[in-house]
Amino acid sequence: MKIQRTSNAFRLGMESKGGQLFSELIDELLEVISSSASDELLGKFNRLLQQMIEAQLKADFLYLADLIEYELTDALREIDKRN
Repeated sequence: MKIQRTSNAFRLGMESKGGQLFSELIDELLEVISSSASDELLGKFNRLLQQMIEAQLKADFLYLADLIEYELTDALREIDKRN
């Protein structure tokens, strides 16, 4: 799963690979989420995306990995439950 590969890359210090996977992951998620989520969930995803981008800009890759693996996974489960 791309979420796990992305978070693992960041945890293992492979920032370049993690960044590439992160970009691909976000592109794929935007397609899925924009077509199937409520305004409330879109807002939650937007806030999470902002946190992830801030972590990446600060080079806090362990925090970014945690956000991707745990928070993003939870947000996607919530979207899946509501659809």
